[in-house]
Amino acid sequence: MLLVKIPRSFYEKNLPEDDLFVGHLGESIQGLIVNDGLRTYFSPLLNVAELTHTLSDPESYVNLSDEENSLPEDIIALEKTLVLEDTFFDEAIATPTLIPPQDYRQLKVKETEFMKRLSHYVLNYQLHPNDLKYKHSSLQFFKPQLEIYESQLDVLEKEKPLVQPFYDIHTQKQYDLLEETVDANRIEHHDRERYQKSKEKELGLEY
Repeated sequence: MLLVKIPRSFYEKNLPEDDLFVGHLGESIQGLIVNDGLRTYFSPLLNVAELTHTLSDPESYVNLSDEENSLPEDIIALEKTLVLEDTFFDEAIATPTLIPPQDYRQLKVKETEFMKRLSHYVLNYQLHPNDLKYKHSSLQFFKPQLEIYESQLDVLEKEKPLVQPFYDIHTQKQYDLLEETVDANRIEHHDRERYQKSKEKELGLEY
């Protein structure tokens, strides 16, 4: 899970029938990137006032409030999740769009809930795409990317899942900071080798 910004124009281009978000005036939209091994998703972080409708399905968002049973204000909007194609992902989700891990430590607390809800939301949508609760879902615009045919399953299982290294590390200090909050697979492989080995040597763990 990574915190990034995506150009608002991407939504306007890919969701032509969607009203986007009322009151959202920024040129970019902040959100979370996850990969389920087959597809890459972007789920925006929003204030509910930015939505064009009232939230009704509690499974369509993750409430970011720390208070139990509080009404949602800031949410991770699962129903506005985008399915990103590899080409867009490689070209648009570049290093400058990434927000450092220290800026989203509080989101790590919600990570398990978010990942669980997103996977359930996507799966349930695929099983029941015509259910009324999905009338506001952005997933309807990404049906081709969501479809997995039986004839493709064997091929997909043999392919290595898309796992992008997101961070280049330049110092041991940077590695130590990132190691606390970021999945090791999100750090460049050669950096993991270089700085992890340095740390093992420093701690006397090298054999």
